[in-house]
Amino acid sequence: VLANSSYSIPSVLICSGESIQIGILPAPQDQVTYHWSPTTGLNNPNISNPIATVTTSTTYTLLVSNSVCSDTITQDVSVVDIDIVLDASYIVCEGETAHIIPSVTSNVTAQYIWSTSPTFSNTINSDINSPNLDYTPTQSSTTLYLKAFYNDCVVYQNTVVVVSPIQVTAPESVIICFNNPEQIQLQVNPTNCTFVWSPAEYIIEGENSSSPTVNPPINTTFFVTVTNSYGCQKTVSIPVTIQMGTFQGAFNAWCVKPYIFLGDSTLLESTILTDNEYHYSWTPSIHVTHPDQSSSYARPEVTTTYTVKVYDS
Repeated sequence: VLANSSYSIPSVLICSGESIQIGILPAPQDQVTYHWSPTTGLNNPNISNPIATVTTSTTYTLLVSNSVCSDTITQDVSVVDIDIVLDASYIVCEGETAHIIPSVTSNVTAQYIWSTSPTFSNTINSDINSPNLDYTPTQSSTTLYLKAFYNDCVVYQNTVVVVSPIQVTAPESVIICFNNPEQIQLQVNPTNCTFVWSPAEYIIEGENSSSPTVNPPINTTFFVTVTNSYGCQKTVSIPVTIQMGTFQGAFNAWCVKPYIFLGDSTLLESTILTDNEYHYSWTPSIHVTHPDQSSSYARPEVTTTYTVKVYDS
């Protein structure tokens, strides 16, 4: 019975993008007319119970009339709108924690569940009232799933946490001879890394590379910090030992008579080292009586420059 009255009917709640039937049951009298305002989102604004599809909360007003009397009825349609934006991936260094802070736009107070399972069989966040997550990965790549919900409205998102590793293979130790530069070689993956070596004063070449040449005067431990393109770092140490028994004094060679007549000989001599067992090698060895000794006679047939090399075992 129409009585020129105004009243409200219970509001309804829908999720964004969904539809719901609103209004009242139609009157049995054919002469009753219906008109909804606004008409936005209604499949038919001239029936008593249209289907509403709206993206924002809306208050609808229904005018019911039989040409003599009319009633005005209002009904609220509340739309739950939750929007989540997540980066496609988060890069972290080995052993570090990813701090995931989604961008959330919501007109309700939603709750959140994080999981490593697309079926949400486990929960990895402790506070369901916050969308943020601190996650320390245990493998190279992990897909994380986020569910935001309010009543029956649910929104899903996912992201990938990737560990950016640095693999450095370095020699356990390096043994070199005194004043004999040696190259330290690292195997590094990925290759597009930067290198900082120390102590720098003993590096004579390649101080910003994976294979510097070093020449320390004493036993020295070299440190290198390797940094990849994401800022992840790894530091390794390589002890370099000066081989015991190598001579640390001057080494000289000379000949007793630098000028001789054809057919004569001269004595080639070199510094005699006694702190270890050393081997000598004179070159060219032709016309040298003992090319494997610290001193030897030579009888060259032409002007000749002799070189002696000394080395240990």
